[in-house]
Formats: sequence, structure tokens, C-alpha cells
Amino acid sequence: MCALAVPLLVATLATVQASELKTIPNWVREYDGRGRFRLYDPPLKDQGLKTLLSRGRVKPEERMTVSTKGGVTWASDRTIFRDSLTGAEVWRLTNIPSGVIRHSYSGVPAWNANGRFIQFNILYRAGWLFDQEKCTLRQARVGGQWSPTEPNMLFTSGQWKGTKAVLAYDIKQQKALHPLGPVRTYAGICPISADGKWVAWREGTQDRATTFGLAAADGSAYKSIATHGGIVVERSPVTLDPLPDPPSLEVTRGGIHQMYFTRRTDHSVETNVHGDDPHARYFTPDGKMFAGTENLTHQSWHPEGKYVLFMKGGLVGMEPVTKKRWMILQVARAIEGHTTWNSFDPDWAAMSWRSRTGGEIIRVSMRDDHSVARLAASCPVNPDTTAYNNDEFACMSPDGTKILFMSTMSGSVNEYLVVAANPRAPRLAGKWTDAGYQLTVTPDPLSREIKRYRVYRTRKSGRAYQEIGAVDRDPDAAIDFKPMAYVVKDARKGDGAFYAVRAQEWSGLISRYSNDVSGDGEPVARTIEPETLDFTGFKQAFDPLAAGDLYYLFVPKDDAYCSVSFSNDNRNAAVWARVKGMRVTFAVNGRKMPERNYDDWTWVDLGRLIGKITIVSSSAGFRLDRVFIAPDGTQAPKGRGSDYERNAAFAARTPEDVQAKALTPFAVQLTWKPVPGARYYNVHAGVKPDFTPGQNNLLYSPPVGTEKTIDWGLKPGTTHYYRVVAVEYDDTPTRPSAAAVVKTPPIEVRTVTVEYESGTGATVEDDASASSGKAVLLKGEKTCTVKFNVPADDDYVIWHAFRADSGRAVRCEVELDGVKSLTSETYDLAALGGRSTRRDWVWSRYRFLWSKQINGVLPLKAGEHTLSITAKQPIHLDRMIITNDRGLVPEGKLCTF
Repeated sequence: MCALAVPLLVATLATVQASELKTIPNWVREYDGRGRFRLYDPPLKDQGLKTLLSRGRVKPEERMTVSTKGGVTWASDRTIFRDSLTGAEVWRLTNIPSGVIRHSYSGVPAWNANGRFIQFNILYRAGWLFDQEKCTLRQARVGGQWSPTEPNMLFTSGQWKGTKAVLAYDIKQQKALHPLGPVRTYAGICPISADGKWVAWREGTQDRATTFGLAAADGSAYKSIATHGGIVVERSPVTLDPLPDPPSLEVTRGGIHQMYFTRRTDHSVETNVHGDDPHARYFTPDGKMFAGTENLTHQSWHPEGKYVLFMKGGLVGMEPVTKKRWMILQVARAIEGHTTWNSFDPDWAAMSWRSRTGGEIIRVSMRDDHSVARLAASCPVNPDTTAYNNDEFACMSPDGTKILFMSTMSGSVNEYLVVAANPRAPRLAGKWTDAGYQLTVTPDPLSREIKRYRVYRTRKSGRAYQEIGAVDRDPDAAIDFKPMAYVVKDARKGDGAFYAVRAQEWSGLISRYSNDVSGDGEPVARTIEPETLDFTGFKQAFDPLAAGDLYYLFVPKDDAYCSVSFSNDNRNAAVWARVKGMRVTFAVNGRKMPERNYDDWTWVDLGRLIGKITIVSSSAGFRLDRVFIAPDGTQAPKGRGSDYERNAAFAARTPEDVQAKALTPFAVQLTWKPVPGARYYNVHAGVKPDFTPGQNNLLYSPPVGTEKTIDWGLKPGTTHYYRVVAVEYDDTPTRPSAAAVVKTPPIEVRTVTVEYESGTGATVEDDASASSGKAVLLKGEKTCTVKFNVPADDDYVIWHAFRADSGRAVRCEVELDGVKSLTSETYDLAALGGRSTRRDWVWSRYRFLWSKQINGVLPLKAGEHTLSITAKQPIHLDRMIITNDRGLVPEGKLCTF
């Protein structure tokens, strides 16, 4: 492992410049395929989000609630920042300051079919839906597996006319549509078949189930299949009559742990079985086992079912019938890894890795080049261990543009995503009709997450585009790729106009421009991304701050023959290439360019070339980003390209009327006027009015249409300054707003500190590290009972310091004034500290109202109260702090759970 001396990116997302990354070692960005891939030790464990992470940990849920219709909905507290090393765009989607919010698993799709909603689970608070457009978090009535074709449908288990069944459920109507089959004792539903037509589930608890259900998604057929092969029950039409007893574990030689559809067209299913060989068993829908292999760890399937990825000494591919396997990527010193290939893109898979010093999210090319894109650090608080709820579980979006992951970088377990690719541009055609010039938009066949297509016009092909309209996709319609039409009614023949389209996701991410079309049949400019073409020898690298479409090609070593070809049919066009590299040379159609230094990205005029054009290089470090074909030979590209011209009008704007209002002694509400053309806003906080906005003082990034946010976790009686920056779709920022100032009202702070040694029922021990020199040891189902007094009726939080003898989870039963908490308190010490926590005192909060809130606020009456804690595993207790100051954060380590 290497601790790198690298520059730290702490500016705002939109103001980070490529020049700040120049000193990053090439091996960080460019993996040449030689030797094991090296994970890095992140230079900033908190990504530089100093101000955001300095806030208190008692979320004002009542203030964050924007609706209670159909379940509680919380306002956006998303933050968009840049990874401090790679420069990738990263979102912190949630801000749950205590407890755990997580998605299901790396191999289980978290996004719905069109990418608008992400399904989360807050530990002890059931399911929630994150809306990527509004960035709100809404409590869901049910949880389950998403349909990959119907945006509003998921499959779950529940009651159907008094009988437990697997159900098709509509999240918009919030009702079950029809049953798919009966439930034995428990239904562990696996991800749905790739075409959305079949549903499978484990019929029983994990490792004990000896059958699985397989049903048509429309409810027309059901069968139960044994884990050693054969159909146990078959019903068509489906009935929910009781099922016969399943075969025993002795007969099936194992129970199902996990299961997946193979994504093959035959709707075959793989079951991972705890039992006798084979541990991975593959079945066709007729119940026949057609293959068997070893257990596949943390697997994911090729979108067309051609092979499966899994972890074994690195990333391995295998074809299950022939059992042919091949090593794709070896990683140095990794202690945990999960693969994800939930997209429909056959060219890229992704994974999360954990080493002793940190965690990373990477993307791996499944083409012959097997390139690796280092996306972002997950910055776990304690990377040296792998508590289950502390793992990243990287999970890919349907289009592969985003990788979801969990991290403790902000203290507790929250959800993040990193942008791995831009959306793909559609194809565009045009023709004249009686109504005007009709544009036909043909969606990219791998793009399911698109909300709308933005339409642009220009008088100069390839540059200076102006938006004139949009075509929206039906948010409730089944996924399809039918062409869509847009009529330019004010178009006139001979007006010299060119048109292009961009695809915009629900997330707000937007593609580069489509091909241009001309109403007058004029030649058009073309921008070509070489990494999207067939190439030989080159490898791909990820550079979100400097590359034209996030990626570029490079020659991995000297004497490697690297080539890429494209074509041009306009004999008057000039061909340009954007290149970089020191002491490199390349050839174009056999014409060798002189060796020279391109110390920064440079556009090179290749001349007027027609037909097939081939660029070849064997110079290590030669980099090729884009090709631009200028239709009349006079247009010279600059910067990243002509399509990246800075939006000067937007950059000159300033968010106006920023208002700050204290809601409570611990929370401030900020509002401002909308900024036309914005994609989102960055809200910054400082301690003086003329502070400079940057990543170090960034708070939240609400989406356009949400011109407000709440800064919470503040101290009473403190002064705060706020500035707002709007950011548009190509990441151009506005000027920062004038600073708004507010002072939180003071309160009479009521804080009571109680030593556990004052309680009864547990062993008091000498401990020099404890606050008073003594602590309490609790184990073997013993109970420690402590009494305390609060001076007045108020809302309090109870912090307490503890430590344990091992890194294993410790569960405690807690009662307050005779009322037992709805759930056990769990302290997973593996989630803490960056090293062993066995001798460290850790602060956590008691929470008794999980069904209503997770922030741990307890309304207490003045006078005496009694708290009892019972533990089976050994736990050491130091002291409690009972306070009405929600902004208080005790000094020392904080429990991430």
C-alpha cells in the first residue's frame, strides 16, 4: 500500500480545475495492466467536507418533513462534491447521523426500471425511496425487488385475501396488483429476470430452504423446484392453496443461501447452496439442473448471461457450463470485494474493494482491454475490518452511469453514489413536414434512465448550441426505445440552422450532444469519442475533469501496437485529434507525426482526410481523448472541444435574495430565488461574511426547484454566514451570492453527567482511561441500573461512553423508566476508529422511539429517571451525558451506528 503525496481537491464541484490534478502519479489514473492493481490510501479520510461533518448529530426530523401523505417524506439533504483524488462527482444522498441506512446488496438492483427511485432501508425504520429528481427521501409502504421493465412495479411478499403470497405491487397506486404464488414460511425474492417476465424466490429461510418458487410476473403460472432438481408443485393458473411439505435437507443436500437469474434468454436460475457439492446449481424453468460449480463469492452476471463474475484472488470470469474461467483483475492486499453488473451495458462492470487502509469504488472494462477506472474512495472510518453494515456493497445503476455505495466517511452509515459515466447520447434525424422541421430522436438502446431529451439549435455546427425545447418520456410507461418526435415550428428552409439533442437522466446528469442534423442538407461537425469505438492495444483511463466524455485512451507500454479507426465522408472537412504525452509520436493513415511533447491536452490538425482514418501509436504515455471533424475546414476546436464553450451568461449570474432564518436554537432555514438554467445549488457556510466557497465549507446541494435547505446540528447562540452558488448542466457555476447572516437563539443548557459506577447490579472496575478512574463491566445477562435527575421538562438526548473487549457486535437491552426500547441497541465496533477499538471509549446515543424517529430525542419530565442496561457479551460502561443541547457532540470517538 502506498500513502500518496497528492494535491487535495477542496474547491466546489464546479470550480475544481484539471490543473489541480497534474501531479497525480500516472499509476493512480492509468492502470497499464502489469502487476496487481494497487488500492490507495485516501489522503483525505473525510473528502475535505470539514464544515458539513462538524455539525451535530441530532437530526430535526419534524423540520425536515415536507409531507406525510402516503408516508413521511424528508426534504433533500444531498451534497455533491468531488473525490479528493480522482475528481469524480460524488453525491452523499442521505444524512442519517445515527443508525444505518443501506441498500440491499451489490448484486440486487437498488434503482427502479427508469432510474428515478432508489430503494433504501433504514435499520429498524423499514423501506424508503430516494427520488433522484427531487432528492427527497420518502418512507415506502413495502420493499421488494424492482421490475427491470415497469418503473412503478416491484415484487414483494404480503397478504392477498388473507393468505400470504408473493405479490406484484404498484408503488404509485400503493396497492398489490395480483399474486404470483404461495409462500411457505418466508419468501426471499431474488432480482427479477432481465426481461421482467419471471420472478423467483427462496421458499424458506436462508440456508434452510430446499425449494425455490418460479412464477410468471403476470401471475399466470407458478412452480416450486427442489434444490437437487425436479418440480415439486406446478400450478397454472396460480392458486394459493397450501403447499406440500418440501424435501428435507438430507434429500436436497443443502439449503439455498442466495439465488439469481443468470440473465440468459432461457430464464435459467442459479442457486448458491450451503451443503454438498455442487454449491452453485443452475436450473432451467423445467426444473432440470444443467450445470454445477463451486460457490461463487460476491457474483454478478453478464447482461446477456454469457458468463458470471465472482471474487477469488481477484476478479474472475467463468462460463458455468464448460467451467472455463479466466482472471480479469488481480488486486493487491484487498480484504473484501463485491462485484456489480446490474446495468445492461456489456462493456463495463464495477466493484467495491476494501484494503487495510481504505476502500475504493472502481469500474472494470469487460472488453479485451480490461481497463480499470479508479472512481472514488469510500473512506470508511475503520477500513481494517468489515462489519456487514459497514461494507460498501457497490451497486450499479441501470445504465451504468452511477455506482451506489455505503460509507461511514461522514461518521454514520450513509448512502453515496459516484458518477462513473455520462449518459449516452441518442441518434437524431430530421425531415421537413407541413408542421415544420421534424426531429426524430432514437434513444440509445442501453439507456433506460432518461427523463427527457433537450433540443438545441445552432447556426454553426458543433458549437454555440441554444436550447429551444424538450421531449419528455412518460415516467410511468414500460421501458422501450421507440423513436420520439419534436417539431421545430419556427424553422424555415434556408435559415442555416443545425439541430442536436442531449439525453437527461432523472438524476440531472446529461449526455454530450447527439449528431447534428441540418435542415438544408449541409455537412455537419462530428465529435468522436475513440474509447467508444473498436480499438486494439489501447487502454482506457478515467479523467472527469479534463477528458471530453470522462474517459480517454492511452498506450500502456512501449512497443505496444495501439490503433483505432473511424471514417469521414466529407472531403472538405478538417480532422483534429486531442492528444497528450511527453516525447510521444503517432501515425495517421501511415503518416508518422514527429516526436514531440504534448505536456497538456492539445488539438492537433491531422489535415483533410476522407474514408477510413486510422490512428496508431506505440509510444508509452500517448493519450488520445477526442476526434473532431470540422465540416468546412475552418473551425479549430479549443479546450475540451467546441461543444464545451463556457456559458458566460450563466457564469455572470448571482443567486439573489438569500435569506437565513433560525428555526430553532439548533437549525437554520435558508431560502433564495430560482436561478434559470441551474441544475442544482451548492450551499456554503462560514464564520465571516467574505469567506470563499469551497468543498471544505460545503453543506448541501439541493436540486433546481428546491430553493431552500436546512442547516442543522448547530450550537445555540452562534452566528453563521451562508453563500449560495448555482451550477448548470455542464458544471459552470455562477458567482457566489452575497452572504446571509443569522444567529441561533440561546437556550438554558441543561446537562447532567452520570457515572455508571453510581449504578447497581454490575461489577465496578478500576480503569485509568475512564473519566473518573472507574468503570462498570457488564456481561452474562447482568443488568446495570442507573438513576439520574433532570432539572426541567424538556427534550433531551442521552449520550453514553462504552468500550468492548473485541471488535464484534455487542447487543444490549435497554429500559428507560420501565419502558423497554423497541429494539436492542447494537454497537458494531468493527465500524470504528481506523484501528482496533478494544481499548477506546466510544460515544453513542440511546434511542427508544425507533418507530417514530431515529434522532434519539427523548421528552423527559423534571425529576428522577431510571435507566437499565442488560448485556450478554462483555461491555464496559463509563458515563452518560443527558442534555437538551442537540448541538453537543462529545469529544472522542463516535459510534457509526
